[in-house]
Amino acid sequence: MDLSSISLGMAKIHYTNAGIKENKTFSVNIPSAGMVKKTDYCGLVSGKRVDKSRLFENFCGKLETAPMIKQCPINTECRLIKTVDFPKHDVFVGEVVETYCDEQCLKDGGKFMGGVQELGKVVRQEGPLDEKTAHLVQLAAGTTQRSEGAVHSHVRRAIEVRARPEEIYHSIILLTSTIGFPTVSAALSWAADVIGDKK
Repeated sequence: MDLSSISLGMAKIHYTNAGIKENKTFSVNIPSAGMVKKTDYCGLVSGKRVDKSRLFENFCGKLETAPMIKQCPINTECRLIKTVDFPKHDVFVGEVVETYCDEQCLKDGGKFMGGVQELGKVVRQEGPLDEKTAHLVQLAAGTTQRSEGAVHSHVRRAIEVRARPEEIYHSIILLTSTIGFPTVSAALSWAADVIGDKK
């Protein structure tokens, strides 16, 4: 299961598609039952004719071009990593950059998820590995899971802490005798997507 990416299938007639293609970002907002009337209206009326953003209080996160609905208990912002073009539909694949969640939606008032997030921070800080090496290890883990989103994410993060392209590729190639060439080949291609964008 790939928890680092989301895919959306949308008919080409939707106004939203053009915005996703232009900004290379999108958001997914999970409404509560109390929002059913407004969200149903949103599904019936085109954004070409009506500014539906006025129905809600909006906010932007890290990406700045993927507005989210503040009233929704769960919001996820995504960076577009691939578009699959069908005759009448577009399939957008996005890397999850950040998720915002109302504490009432989390187990034990948010303590469980808060603990998971804190665990990730602690294990990165407490060990002897530097940040670059840690991201290369996580890149290798994403490769073994055949997770395109995880590979994209950790390549990007490794580059941010000055990993060189040859270090990134080597981290993946080292896995050949363990997971086989087809998986390694796919991961090299995914890594090249990000490295090419950074040049």
